Amino acid sequence: MTPRVHTFDVFDTLITRAVGDPTSVFLLLGRIPDVAAVTRCGAEEFARVRIAAERRSRRNRSETTLTRIYDEVAVSLGLDDTSARRLQQMEIDLEHRLSRIVPGAAELLKAADGKRIALSDMYLPTDVVRGLLAQAGLGELLDDVLVSADHGVTKSDGRLFHHIVTQLEVAARDVRHVGDNAGSDVRVPRVLGLRAQHAAAASLNRYEHTWERYRNDTGGLSSLVAGASRLARLGIEAPAELRPIVDVATGVAGPILAAYVLWVLNNAAREGIRRLYFVARDGEILYLIAQRLCERLALDFDLRYLYGSRAVYHRAGQATRGLDEASWSWKAMYRLTIGQVLERLGLADDEARAALARLPRPTAPDAIVEKWMVDAIVADSMLAADVRRHAVELHELLQDYLRQEGFCDGVPYALVDTGWSGRIVKALAENLPADATPLRRVWFFGYMKRDDGHQDPSVVKGYLFDEVAETGYAGDFEQAYGPLETFTVANHGVTVGFRRTGDRVEPVLASATNPTLDAWPWDLYREAVFRFVDEWVLDPDIAQRHGDLRPAVADVLTEFWLRPTGAEAQAWGRYVYEDDILASSRNLLATPIAVSDFLHKTTRRGYEGKRLWLPGSVALTPAYLRPQARLGLWINERRRLGRVGFFLPARAARRLQLAQLGWRMRRGASQR
Repeated sequence: MTPRVHTFDVFDTLITRAVGDPTSVFLLLGRIPDVAAVTRCGAEEFARVRIAAERRSRRNRSETTLTRIYDEVAVSLGLDDTSARRLQQMEIDLEHRLSRIVPGAAELLKAADGKRIALSDMYLPTDVVRGLLAQAGLGELLDDVLVSADHGVTKSDGRLFHHIVTQLEVAARDVRHVGDNAGSDVRVPRVLGLRAQHAAAASLNRYEHTWERYRNDTGGLSSLVAGASRLARLGIEAPAELRPIVDVATGVAGPILAAYVLWVLNNAAREGIRRLYFVARDGEILYLIAQRLCERLALDFDLRYLYGSRAVYHRAGQATRGLDEASWSWKAMYRLTIGQVLERLGLADDEARAALARLPRPTAPDAIVEKWMVDAIVADSMLAADVRRHAVELHELLQDYLRQEGFCDGVPYALVDTGWSGRIVKALAENLPADATPLRRVWFFGYMKRDDGHQDPSVVKGYLFDEVAETGYAGDFEQAYGPLETFTVANHGVTVGFRRTGDRVEPVLASATNPTLDAWPWDLYREAVFRFVDEWVLDPDIAQRHGDLRPAVADVLTEFWLRPTGAEAQAWGRYVYEDDILASSRNLLATPIAVSDFLHKTTRRGYEGKRLWLPGSVALTPAYLRPQARLGLWINERRRLGRVGFFLPARAARRLQLAQLGWRMRRGASQR
């Protein structure tokens, strides 16, 4: 039988807010200068007062009203009635500012054939709730709006449903209710004999809950992240198998990239930086996010995208170096072939073949590099001459490109990149024209301290962690490059050189598009990231733009990368990553672990192989092997803690180390 009456919950079913939890509205309300002038207290104190006032106003009542709540606020803060009513209206105004339609709500209402009524357990007056629905464009789709504050009964106690059935003179089975709350919107109406449908899409997911948890530490900024994540997630349509792409893009990738860019913009403004160069290719999405944020925040920065690559900068640097300083060409994440080394050095095909022919032993291009091959390359004067000739030409083109892009015009500038150890920064700095302004500032998402890296804490600063300066989450994110370089993938090939086109120098790309993205939903991912950025409320009177989001960033990054769901591992594991500077070696981010991986554990790099995302690989592993794979992950983690930490829990290990120190101190005292 078709229902004659359709009732709908209001908040988080038809409309929602641009924050995570509704009580975060009070924290943002307390930040508004006019509110602070009336209350004479900080935002967090006001939020606590407002929450406590609502709790007291509900005593011995099924429901309260906004007027009663602000009567309690007035008593708490010693305000007169005029001030209380002014605060009350400012809360209503903020509700209007933060209110958003739940994507699909209009379609939900239109699909209901019969009388359509909105029901809400809410302290706001009916006219306010009606106004919020009208603002969302839903007013004309509803026949009535009933709010518990004006009726003294609620959905949760069942009496608001009873009121509907009685007033409309219909049987309970003729009413169908839709809402997000498992109790008041599903369990209660079903007990009363009504039909009920759970619409939980607008409930916060695990990433959004994490962002919300840090609201007090960030002045409410992370709650605005949670709200933007929810709105972006709900606003993107995707098939079920691709929903994890959307969820991670809106809940992890988009927020942490936008948080990093906002931090860069804040620091650039403080340091007087006028121009920001976003380094290809990881900097492409950061550059696009910065454009969006600068436009919305009315920030006057000269934003530029700088083409280049480690391979190009290193090769250009060989114009003034010998081959003994070209270790970058034969070192890589995984083993290289001799052919790849010669390609890295910039040799043409015929030059590479001639170089191979001059080696002391017959060697195929696909032979894995050995030390004797490197020694022979370094000692080959003909090869050195070929490398030098190509390097000089590239060096001149690169310097002209840098002049063209403004490195010599005196404008204070900075570089922006994901990280990690600074080798690309060092290589670029060594290729700057003599009349260029030296690098004043470089910002990385993460700055790793590596023996073969570039350590210059006076210039390079890390956001989430800075192991050189020993700030942030130093030492906690050794594999941060994995998720970050996945999140910052560009849609163009690597820069392999430069060429002159008329009076300009243009980059030469290995390909117009990125071939690694052919089988991965890059467009969907980018759409979701940018949707988050556009939904993120950053109004200066309510958003604490300088709030420190790093603790929340660290949490959501850890949650995704170390504890992925099976669906996330399936969707993101298909991403293809490049593991060398020429982008010629490609591997899947995660693949299932097999028995053969364990059998070879003693003869090669464990079951890691070329799996960059081990937790994702474990999540994809068949159930009968998953416990063993998880044990392998645990062993890898414990190895980092040393011999004592491997066998003992952290607290016991610390106590043992303390006991050992005490024993050494007593032994030293007895010997004296």
